[in-house]
Amino acid sequence: TAFGAPFNMTPPGSPQPAVSYLGEYAAYQEGADLVVLRIADGSEQARFPGSGSFVWAPVSNDIAFVEHRTTPCAQDALMEAGIGGATIEHFVTDCDGEMQGPAFVPDGSDIAFACRKCGDAAADAEEAMLIRTLNNGVVPREPGFSNFSPVWSPDLARIAFFKYAAPLTFHQSMRLMTWAIGDPGPAGHLGPAVGALPLSLVMTSPTTFVIVVDRYPRLIWADVQQ
Repeated sequence: TAFGAPFNMTPPGSPQPAVSYLGEYAAYQEGADLVVLRIADGSEQARFPGSGSFVWAPVSNDIAFVEHRTTPCAQDALMEAGIGGATIEHFVTDCDGEMQGPAFVPDGSDIAFACRKCGDAAADAEEAMLIRTLNNGVVPREPGFSNFSPVWSPDLARIAFFKYAAPLTFHQSMRLMTWAIGDPGPAGHLGPAVGALPLSLVMTSPTTFVIVVDRYPRLIWADVQQ
């Protein structure tokens, strides 16, 4: 906590919480719910049932998250809510299928997310996952591969992500990719393959990445030039 003695803010075994941009709140996954706590006193501020894959906005206390729906296959929706005062959920967009990994652009003007529409797996036998954005179109996908875990470059000019040959297996190699916003061509490979399922990706500059992999995370730095 900012003041006083520390206390157990989340139940044992809860995934690592993420702190809001203004430092007032922390969000974490508790079972099938997304929970938001006030850091100052640990009080629960919001609970979103059946939700996960969340990200805090970079310029406010807004949080974007995936609301999981099944009717009859995945019908995930991207939602947004402002934390503090009256917390009201707002529908942003849906995927007509499975959604993963929302990521705000650094100035808060756009969100990227991965999406696999219902029927895609049966239609092309690839279980294809695409990366979409609200305002900048779809990241081109190489046939036979899926894209996931998008992040934005600090200069807003690129999206980095992982590419894998569908269907995904835990020990399958991943490729780190980047795509220039608006480029109609394929994304470019960067660095060596990642030999395990990556847990997270951070783009710290237009050419520098931090990848966390394995059950016991280690950092891999990849300084690359596109």
